[in-house]
Amino acid sequence: MSNKKLLFIGAVMVFAVLLSASWLGAATLKGYVRDANTGEVLYGASVYVKGTQYGAPTDRTGRYSIPNLPPGEYTVVYSYLGYDEMSKTVDLGSGEAVIENITLEPRLVEMEPVFVVGMRQGQTKALNQQRTAENIKNVVAADLIGRFPDPNSAEALQRIPSLSIQRDQGEGRYVLIRGTEARLNSVMINGERIPSPEGDIRSVALDVIPADVLSSIEVNKAITPDMDADAIGGSINLVTKNAFDFEGPVLKASLGSGYNDIVGDAIYQNSLTYGNRFGEGKKFGLLVNASYYKTNRGSDNNEMSWADTGDIEDIEEDNGIDIPSGANVINELDLRDYVLTRERLGLSANFDYRPDENNSFYIRSLYNRFGDSEHRRRMVVVFDDASSYSNVGNSSGNLTEATFERELKDRYEVQRIYSISGGGRHLFSNMELDYNLSFSHAEEEEPDRRDINFVQEGVDLNYNTSDTDLPKFEVTGGGDPYDPSLYEFDELVLSDNLTTDEDITGEVNFQLPYKFNEIPGKLKLGVKYRGKTKDRENDIRVYDGYAGDLSLADVAGGFEDKDFMGNEYEIGLSPDPNNVKSMVDNNLSDFELNEDDTREESDGESYEASEDVFAGYLMTQVYFGKLMVLPGVRVEMTQLDYTGNEIVFNEDGDYEATNEVQADDDYMNILPMVHFKYELNKRTNLRLAFTNTIARPNYFDLVPYRYVNREDEELERGNSELDPTTAYNIDFMVEHYLPSLGLVSAGVFYKQLNDYIYMRVSDGTGAFDGYEVLQPVNGESATLYGFEVAWQQQLTFLSGFLNGFGVYANYTYTDSEAEFPDREGEKATLPGQAEHVANFALSYEKYGFSGRLAVNYHGKYIEEVGGSPEDDVYYDNHLQLDVSASQRIVPGLYGFVEVLNLTDSPLRYYQGSEDRPIQREFYSYWAHVGLKFEL
Repeated sequence: MSNKKLLFIGAVMVFAVLLSASWLGAATLKGYVRDANTGEVLYGASVYVKGTQYGAPTDRTGRYSIPNLPPGEYTVVYSYLGYDEMSKTVDLGSGEAVIENITLEPRLVEMEPVFVVGMRQGQTKALNQQRTAENIKNVVAADLIGRFPDPNSAEALQRIPSLSIQRDQGEGRYVLIRGTEARLNSVMINGERIPSPEGDIRSVALDVIPADVLSSIEVNKAITPDMDADAIGGSINLVTKNAFDFEGPVLKASLGSGYNDIVGDAIYQNSLTYGNRFGEGKKFGLLVNASYYKTNRGSDNNEMSWADTGDIEDIEEDNGIDIPSGANVINELDLRDYVLTRERLGLSANFDYRPDENNSFYIRSLYNRFGDSEHRRRMVVVFDDASSYSNVGNSSGNLTEATFERELKDRYEVQRIYSISGGGRHLFSNMELDYNLSFSHAEEEEPDRRDINFVQEGVDLNYNTSDTDLPKFEVTGGGDPYDPSLYEFDELVLSDNLTTDEDITGEVNFQLPYKFNEIPGKLKLGVKYRGKTKDRENDIRVYDGYAGDLSLADVAGGFEDKDFMGNEYEIGLSPDPNNVKSMVDNNLSDFELNEDDTREESDGESYEASEDVFAGYLMTQVYFGKLMVLPGVRVEMTQLDYTGNEIVFNEDGDYEATNEVQADDDYMNILPMVHFKYELNKRTNLRLAFTNTIARPNYFDLVPYRYVNREDEELERGNSELDPTTAYNIDFMVEHYLPSLGLVSAGVFYKQLNDYIYMRVSDGTGAFDGYEVLQPVNGESATLYGFEVAWQQQLTFLSGFLNGFGVYANYTYTDSEAEFPDREGEKATLPGQAEHVANFALSYEKYGFSGRLAVNYHGKYIEEVGGSPEDDVYYDNHLQLDVSASQRIVPGLYGFVEVLNLTDSPLRYYQGSEDRPIQREFYSYWAHVGLKFEL
């Protein structure tokens, strides 16, 4: 940062201090707002001084502070959605700090004689927090999360307006915000970034984190300068529970089981939460939470590869035939049967110490472990290995000497994320100081993985692709794909892989109120450092020969899926995991190592990296009556140091050498922002934000690796000089909060993205003149825009039975336009941008019963940009129906049932057009049933 910028920031700080000092005779009104019945603090309560521009919301501790009030008598109004408003007269003397601790009475819900803080207490707090926030955000509380049948954090997030998810084996994994791919968003726990356990990408797979360890989820759609800048789509903050969220001791437990239809096996689901405040004055608080989830699941999958124009021309030339234009000629059919066991363990322990109203200290700890044991059995039909084609029509053809493959993948992958942080907050007169130091660790371990493949060649067959979702084949001679003895050993791959990612983060923030010409405001500034070390060590050994005869029959097991894809295909016998393990353990010396492939796979994927991010910001909030203006600027300096490998293959295609390659880079981003919030009335907000944000490149894209193939004159390389993608964002939102604990909102958004990153094929230069080079590069600008509407409300204004109903609905429309240099003159949409995203849930809560029918939908979007529109890979539309219900048995004890994916919605990808599917995966439904206990 230049000296001029430093002098400017220093001058602003001094100016604000002088402004504050000029009002040393002013008074301060502060205190806590609590529930009159339970004593619990009310986060997001509105406190304002009637007839003035002074006011403040309560923070998570229920505390408010209104400084710089001239001496005199005032009427102070306290309001909170779902509670009766309260007014109180206070008399403030010169330089006096007056403490007013207030309790508000919950408003009775008409539908039955219980207080609103019963079934919907948490969501009441979430709506109030959202209403009084200074930026555009969505807040969802634990009790609303628990009413949907969502076992992990990603699936809980799909219910929020403008959010959609990518799934893996039917479970939510990555989150997309407002049509932006997962890389363009950030994920935090208690305000701190989560490191990614995966080696290639920055995105955090949220299937690692159970939903029931959370107190709330916050989605910031327009960030403020005191937030990390890498949030083009937005930032997700997962907030864990602490003991001061409750007035007294809390004990919650759930015990459940379930059933997965496709594998006909059990699911186990348990959680426990205990918290209490203790010591003199209950100044110490401890809350621990544990969650365990185990599911046996599976899927039926078929994947297709289709002949493109070049392939068809080759077939015509080699066989002397003419193929009709637009014919569906298949290259490969891959049938995959998955059987998995997934275990998700979440532990958290939070300790708080609040010696007085001006000081607080905390320690937060979190541990998440996600184990994924997978057996994948494949039968692959390689049509384009055939020696001849004949009678090729629009959707059929005859082939001779095609190839069949049988493969087993046996792997256990475990991801761990854990963190510990400590910090405090202190109020000195009117200045507020907070600080935090944290350590986070993420890792992905894949020990002792085994992949083995067998082949059978020379099989004659014909194919039929009239239904491109279900291509069929019929063997006409030359072999038998269902006879294990006819398959010969082809390849064995043994892997031991480990990726680790560690962050050390420290930050300090100062906040100082001031008043200028009777206009109140707050100045906030801070600094932050995040140091990251990440490395991936892959040990991959490839064996492609065996001393003797080895056929599929020697390791085949008795497992056979008799109902694969609804009996559309016969998949037959595959290698058995136990037999393969025994064969490898006892006969490894008989397998022949392929040194070239081993070095390529192991050396090319391994790397070491370090990143240092230094950040500082300056912002102020100024209040002009009902209008709040928040201008500010954030500066982030990033320093990179990456080490990868160059793998060289000579003119004969043989491995020649591995050379270490190091690269470093640094860059600075200066990011001005401004937010406006206008309170049209007590329940209606108008919000407008202009922000600048970034998204750093994926890790492996920055590694200076090189695959040099001199035989084919091909070069694949990373790019350590990639710039981060930047975005200029405009957001406008209207929110109206309903008396019956609801919200109606509508908003529009626009994003101008620069330096978008994509893979480019280009001609080599210098030492690689004449080579074809594949490398990630920064592209042209892109735009993304859309609107969202949302409605959530308990219909308590209805009479009788009907007033138990509630609605939760939202819809988002998004469009985008991007230019990719390899496709000059052509426009494409951005990866991850679905035109339509929607949720609808109809709930019923009365007589101790809570039930919900929920529909989630996202439209198709580009997953991978190809060299032409015909090569673009699309993630297809997804519509899923889930149902959940619970019934109070006795006070504090509930029974529950949840059924997911009643629509048997598949995962589906296609390439170019919808009639060219390349992957379809079905999961059937799964269900949970059990008991929940609350004290």
